[in-house]
Amino acid sequence: KNLMAEKVKILIDKTENDDKLIKALRNENARLQSKKGGKAVASTSSSDEAYEVIYQLKQENSQVKNELSVAKADLQKKEERVKELTMNCIGAPDEILEEKENMIMDLEEKVEMLERENFVLKNEKPD
Repeated sequence: KNLMAEKVKILIDKTENDDKLIKALRNENARLQSKKGGKAVASTSSSDEAYEVIYQLKQENSQVKNELSVAKADLQKKEERVKELTMNCIGAPDEILEEKENMIMDLEEKVEMLERENFVLKNEKPD
């Protein structure tokens, strides 16, 4: 009977300790939930936490890749716009300006030559 009473007493002590431990764990869980903004703590297992961290990192990686591709597309559009503006003489190199000046000079020479021919033709023509 003494042995049985001791076992019952040990069992009751363990049950009380378990109840205290469960209460402490619930309090800790509630504290963590309030700390994380109401997010429930699903598991305290390290493998579950590792999978959650890996999932979050994959999401962040995907988001960064998307932002990078958008930035590359924007950069390409801006480079094309710069080329277009350069070709339209907004900040264009001197070569385009020189080409236009040469064309003007050629046209002026042609005008002079045609004026001379016109003058010669008028003078040769008998009235």
